[in-house]
Amino acid sequence: MEATMQNATDFTKKWLILAVCALAGAGIYSLPPVLFRGPFFKDILPVEAIFASSLVIHVDLSVLVWMLAIGGMLWSSFSSQKCHQFYKYAFYTAAAGMAFMAISPLTGNLNPLKNNYIPVLQNPAFFIGLGLFASGMILQMLLSIYFYFFQADKDSSADTTQIRFGLNIAAIIAVITAICFIIAGVKVPAFDYDDPQSFYEFIFWGGGHILQVVYTTLLICAWFILLSASGYKNPLPQKFIYILFGINLAVCLPAPFFYLSENSTSLFAAHMRYFMGISPLIAGVAVLCSLTVRKKNDPHPSPLPEGEGTLQSFLILSIFLFGYGGFLAYMIKGTNVIIPAHYHGSIVGITLAFMGLVYHYLPKVGFQFPISRAAKLQPYIYGIGQAMHITGLAVMGGYGALRKDAASSQNIDTILGKALFFSGGSLAILGGLMFVVVVFRAMRKKA
Repeated sequence: MEATMQNATDFTKKWLILAVCALAGAGIYSLPPVLFRGPFFKDILPVEAIFASSLVIHVDLSVLVWMLAIGGMLWSSFSSQKCHQFYKYAFYTAAAGMAFMAISPLTGNLNPLKNNYIPVLQNPAFFIGLGLFASGMILQMLLSIYFYFFQADKDSSADTTQIRFGLNIAAIIAVITAICFIIAGVKVPAFDYDDPQSFYEFIFWGGGHILQVVYTTLLICAWFILLSASGYKNPLPQKFIYILFGINLAVCLPAPFFYLSENSTSLFAAHMRYFMGISPLIAGVAVLCSLTVRKKNDPHPSPLPEGEGTLQSFLILSIFLFGYGGFLAYMIKGTNVIIPAHYHGSIVGITLAFMGLVYHYLPKVGFQFPISRAAKLQPYIYGIGQAMHITGLAVMGGYGALRKDAASSQNIDTILGKALFFSGGSLAILGGLMFVVVVFRAMRKKA
């Protein structure tokens, strides 16, 4: 039993470090997309080429790698000694993939394509990295599904059982995502050298939609973990929590069959609009309501112990940003920057919850919980900065700034939108940098 726990802790630690490194790399690559929407560099640098290449790696590291690495951290926390060698293969394959993706802009022949969900650089290093990372993650998910059904601990507490169930649902949905990618790869028309973006858009469109449900399922798990760690009781009945996770699985099961239709692209878009927000909405409202109720085993609540208040900050800001992003979805008209304002809100909401998970898991894997003043301020600086940044994008979109086009933002007439965008973006970058510094400083000290 001790060996099993030790191996689970080791891999949880490795995935945690990988996730933080991915976010650190994403922060570096976020600088050009923010700076190059201004007018200062257009005459001295190839703005569009640098902007596009940096944006591709920023998106892939800050969403795909960061969020699935957090999933790896959670899945490995319930790993099995019997599959130790396979968990090792899964982690190191995924880690090698992230490294190749991170350095791919330095290998030349960038040819960036800003297709949705998983934008690509058309060079060998990027595709080797993407293939390795995907292979490692798929192995990790299959191991987690196997372990849940055949090796699960039957003596777990109710809270742990619910989280395990939710994580298993996320792993199953991830496998459905992989199936969608494979079907799209089989059905995609022949590669068109004159229009390569349409090729990758088709491959990643459907599976990319389903991948968002993986993220939101992990998000719900994160909210429940942070709620408990902050000293509050989940008000939802146990069976209802299973239903919440089951809804996410149910809405994803038909997804591979969408490819039977000639209009699969529209089916996936409608599927996201009408079905994917049900469980996060219910869970978010329930968590907010529960913040008024202390745990039953704490009838005389005292001031929150050191650290619980920080986790609560992550929790509240996460729900607010995620909801804000969902609200902006209903303002989308055309292809302006209200679209990235919407998905930045949702993604940042997930990222804030996952940042809180990293803080929470640090002492579980042998490091110190961050208790410095910087650690307490970091979620507010990052969250408020992102809220300003997103609002600036929404305002600029109303004035006609186009999505994925840095030059279109330089001539629009809105001082407020630009001020919010640049000041909020700078504040968010500072908050992200603070997170990385705080976490790496905590890693230097034992729990």
